[in-house]
Amino acid sequence: MWDPWAGFALIICSVALLKYVKARTQDGGFSNQKVEDLEQRMGEVERRLGDIQDIVLSIDEKLERQERTGATG
Repeated sequence: MWDPWAGFALIICSVALLKYVKARTQDGGFSNQKVEDLEQRMGEVERRLGDIQDIVLSIDEKLERQERTGATG
């Protein structure tokens, strides 16, 4: 089963990548357009990860309820 902590770790890595890109921009490594594109993509990835995480958590809760009712019933 998918671990919700993996989602948190992925979000943290995404934020770290975004900070890296911003730091490179200040050094003149990336153009502003590329940074804006990457920031937009990162925002979309974070939104999708949040959606997936919500789905996984709801599935996990349903499975836990089924296990409890199956064990007691």
